[in-house]
Amino acid sequence: MPKKAYVIIYHGADFLYGIGGTVRNIPRPGNHLPGGSVDASDTSPADTVVRECHEEAGVNIVKTDLVGPFTDAALPNVFFFKVQMDITTLAKKTGLTGSPADSPFTEMKIGSISAAKSGALFNATDQTDWFEAGVKAAFP
Repeated sequence: MPKKAYVIIYHGADFLYGIGGTVRNIPRPGNHLPGGSVDASDTSPADTVVRECHEEAGVNIVKTDLVGPFTDAALPNVFFFKVQMDITTLAKKTGLTGSPADSPFTEMKIGSISAAKSGALFNATDQTDWFEAGVKAAFP
């Protein structure tokens, strides 16, 4: 089983990503996809995506709507899924609460899939460049 699982919530040529929040009480820099570590309570990586998406973005995903997993050879322990939803309303969610150590994203934004694939949204400085590989795998 992979160690991490993430989801690309998209509609047409755009997708939803988050900024801000904390992970293990450390501020989360850069842009991120909803997702995270597979917990012992998760029976599958898809369960991780459903749980993490709710915790980080306040978005409820139906597991059977997920497409994937998608993988990248350079990231053998990470699964990516995608799901199509109306992202316009999801980007306006506020008042989310997470666990004491991991707070939800402070803001949800809409970006283009082509920008994510070109490296314009994720970068090595923020240690988020591997999200680009996941977007490329899900949208070849």
